[in-house]
This record gives sequence, structure tokens and C-alpha cells, in this order.
Amino acid sequence: MDLAVRYLTLGRDAGQVISDPTAPDERWVYKRQACRRCGAPVRVWELGGRSAYACPVDQPRT
Repeated sequence: MDLAVRYLTLGRDAGQVISDPTAPDERWVYKRQACRRCGAPVRVWELGGRSAYACPVDQPRT
């Protein structure tokens, strides 16, 4: 089974997002003030009662 499908299925069944908590340094924008790729300030907003993070340079709105 494809790894992405496996994680999505596990998350659905558990009712939560499944991620790798042992690799927090691999996050590009999550809980960061600046994007690790370009250094731009990370944008944070509430989405569905949760915090969403994005780099306005590397992840522009389309």
C-alpha cells in the first residue's frame, strides 16, 4: 500500500493527523516564524478551528 494512503487511512481511523514527531526539524513552516527555504515571514491563520501555516513566497494563494 502506498505510504501516503496508509497514513491517511490511519489518520482517518484515529480521528487525527498522523505525522512523524521524531522529525520536527524537517518542517519548513509549521510553528516557525520564518520559512526555512526563503526566510520570508510565515503566515499563520485559523482554519476550521486549527492553526494553518504557509510561506507567502513559496506557497502563494492561487
